[in-house]
This record gives sequence, C-alpha cells and structure tokens, in this order.
Amino acid sequence: MPHLSKHQTFRPQVLLLVFTLISIIGIYYVTVLSHEYAHSTLAWMFGQKMNPFDIDYGGWLLLHVDEAVNYDQILKQGDGIAAAVIAISGVTTNIIFFLLTIYFLQQPYITKNRYLLTLFFWSAILNLVPILGYVPCDTFTTHGDIGRFVTGLNISPWWIFFVGTPLVILAIVLIFRTEILKIYYYIPIKTIAGRSLYLICSLSVLFLLLFTHGQNPFTDTHAHFYNKIFPALMISSVPILFFVCFPGRDWVTKRVSLLSELRSMQGVRQNNDT
Repeated sequence: MPHLSKHQTFRPQVLLLVFTLISIIGIYYVTVLSHEYAHSTLAWMFGQKMNPFDIDYGGWLLLHVDEAVNYDQILKQGDGIAAAVIAISGVTTNIIFFLLTIYFLQQPYITKNRYLLTLFFWSAILNLVPILGYVPCDTFTTHGDIGRFVTGLNISPWWIFFVGTPLVILAIVLIFRTEILKIYYYIPIKTIAGRSLYLICSLSVLFLLLFTHGQNPFTDTHAHFYNKIFPALMISSVPILFFVCFPGRDWVTKRVSLLSELRSMQGVRQNNDT
C-alpha cells in the first residue's frame, strides 16, 4: 500500500471543512426562507396577501426576517382558522424537512458519503432550531406564531406544550444519541478533541443560534413567565448535554464501535451475496 503524505491526507479534511461551512450557510438560508415563504404563501392562498414572495427580508443575514402578514386584521375579520393555519405553516415546514432529513440519514448511501452525511446532519440541526424555538420556548407568547395559532383556534397553549415538548425532546435525543455518532464514525473523526469540537458546535448552533435573531425573552416585556424559563434551559442545555454526550464517555465509544461492527457485518453479507 503506497504511503500517503500529510498533504494528501490533510487536503480531504480541508475540503470537507469548507463544504461543511458552505452547507451550514446554504441550509440556514433555505430553512429560514422556506419558513417565511410558507407563512406568506398560505396568506396569499387565503386572500390575505397580493404576492406570496412579498416578505420583509430583514437584510442579507435574515436576522429580522418577517412574513409581513397582518394577523390582527385577519383575526378582526373573524377568520381565526385562517390565522391559525397561516401561523403554524412556518414551523410545519421545518417539521417536514426535519423528518425527511432523519429519513435520509438512515439510508446507507447517505452515511457512506461523508459529504451527503454532513449535508443532511446539519439540515436536521438547522431545521430543529426553529422547532425548538417555538416548542417549548415560544409556546406561551401571545404575539408569536404559536400564540396566533392558539388564539385563532381558541385553544390553550398547554395542549401545544404537552404534545409538542416530548416530541422535541425525542428529536434532540435522536440527534445526539444516534446521528452525531454517525458523523464520528463515517467522516471519520477519530480523536476525542475533534469529536468534542464537533459536538460543541452542534450544540451551540441548535440551542444558541435562535438568540442571534433579535429574540431576547429576558428583556421582552410581553414574554410570559414560562417563556423566560425555557430559553434559560436552552442555554444551560449546552454545557449539560456536552457533559452527558462527551465523546470520551463509555456509552459513546461503545455505540461508535457498534457502528463498526454493523458495517463489517454488512460487508460480509454483501460478499456472501456476490
């Protein structure tokens, strides 16, 4: 077997890093814009907007992007169902994308390709960000998407909280108990330091990115008491989950080793089939 130089082994790592950064930026724009376009398109379908693409982009970074839908007017018209459907359509789009991403992450042809694996992993993370932002963090606001949804349907936000929160927790567990381990093994990231860096980046994007969009429930005078507690829990989740999911822990190394065993078994089966 020919000996690979440091340059030959370092170059693929740099290419993957560049690809990862480009993917995160691209997925961020797709995630945010698809969320807002879902709102505006439904508003257009209900006759509440002239143009489905007429949204407030809030600058190149989309930090203050808004669907530009007049929910107060819709509610005054007595069309609560329309207001509720328009309001919930954004996060529904993120849920659909997240589920599709998780489905693709289970496919062998995705996990065997480090670039596709990276793309779909970060798609899962970035689509989970707004979902987590609404449930449970924004569940009890009166002016957000969930607030307009429950107002339009005249239901208690506790229904959203009790149904949605366990599902969101399950999604977080899936990401950090299963999917990130595929990153460690298939990329591969062999060192504890490298895995730790990837973990802290994933946790930071998932739990802290939301606060870069002008959302600060701690200073928002309209924020409900619960809407101050859950963001605090989000922030504290970064060090807590880093501690629990630290790559050097036995359960992490055992599950990564299990991926190696499963791959070996699949290789044996393929050889037997041929």
